[in-house]
Amino acid sequence: MLYSTYLPASLATVSAMAVDSQGNAYITGKSAADHTAAVKLSADGSAFLYNRVLAGTNQEAGTAIAVDAAGNATVTGMTTSTFRSRQALSSRGSWGFKMHS
Repeated sequence: MLYSTYLPASLATVSAMAVDSQGNAYITGKSAADHTAAVKLSADGSAFLYNRVLAGTNQEAGTAIAVDAAGNATVTGMTTSTFRSRQALSSRGSWGFKMHS
């Protein structure tokens, strides 16, 4: 084992994880409040580089995460909410978003 750590309270249930070429870990799942959470953890596990929550009007959960060569994470998931993004409206189904490194 290289390290172990606690995840922030915003990430109550983990659904998926990806690792970039530098060893940073990207984790998604569901928060305790039933919203999507996405976390970027440093390669040595010592720091959270970001911790984001996507919240709609009901429930959301991140179900998959991927990271590109530039370190941008793409998260997909499910929702029972209706919420707007810059590109699309999601209503009771699937969604996706990209976070820049």
